[in-house]
Amino acid sequence: MNPPSNNPYDPDLTTEQEQRVSRLSEDDLILIDLALLSNACHYQRKVAMLVGNAIGRLEEEYPNIPDIFYSGRVAKLVDDGYLEAFGNLRRMRYSEVKLTNKVYNLTISDAKKEAIENSIKRESYYIFESKDLCKIKRYDDAIEILNKGLATYPKSVKIYREKANIYYRREDYDLAFESLNIALELSSDKISLYFTRARWEFELELFEKSIEDFNKIIEANDTYFIGTAYNYRAIAFTHLKKYKEALEDYYKIPEDHDLGLCHYNNAQIHLTKKEILERVSEAKNL
Repeated sequence: MNPPSNNPYDPDLTTEQEQRVSRLSEDDLILIDLALLSNACHYQRKVAMLVGNAIGRLEEEYPNIPDIFYSGRVAKLVDDGYLEAFGNLRRMRYSEVKLTNKVYNLTISDAKKEAIENSIKRESYYIFESKDLCKIKRYDDAIEILNKGLATYPKSVKIYREKANIYYRREDYDLAFESLNIALELSSDKISLYFTRARWEFELELFEKSIEDFNKIIEANDTYFIGTAYNYRAIAFTHLKKYKEALEDYYKIPEDHDLGLCHYNNAQIHLTKKEILERVSEAKNL
């Protein structure tokens, strides 16, 4: 859990961020604390994980509150005896906390409860409820929750995408692609959805279809996905014995994309470009 020597401390709040968080009420702070504590347990967990999960649950309620404020609340919960810390809390990625036996007995006001109840059925509510059900493998109930969400938000890309993920996890591939395709039709930002579909097609050895979707990503020249898209597409070409195309793709992987990450046959394969080229050459000589 030792951080790199050159890793800086988490930054302080800027003046603008301090102004934003100063408008939070006592009820708001209690709600944030409860969200953080709900992700803690009696064994050590990364502070960054607690912070990320709490932000995910509260992002619609508090859209402009930075992660460093949440990590500051973790530090206060440690000071108040509700959490035990391991490591320097000013480095949330490299520190951990666990619950103590002290009970958090502060409660939000009735007015705040009413406001939450009136707004809780937002998109994120249905998605987080379904995720919680999936953790205990209640997939049918998770799908039912998402369908209720779609009754309120019939054009929700997030909900359709979550449905697709659950169906894919259950190996209901036709329903997974059906939901993902609806999300694609509704979304204005399609690249990440194309990537998900291409990766699924790759994993199911539908290599020609996966190449078609990786083509879309590469044509969009998306800097986040393009290196991995070339990597996947090259491996797909290799399986189709299109070695010339595969080699061309490997050479197109950006220089700063040193490692290729592919999910294939439930394995993660990290390869340097040199190793990838050797693998293609070996396959070509078979």
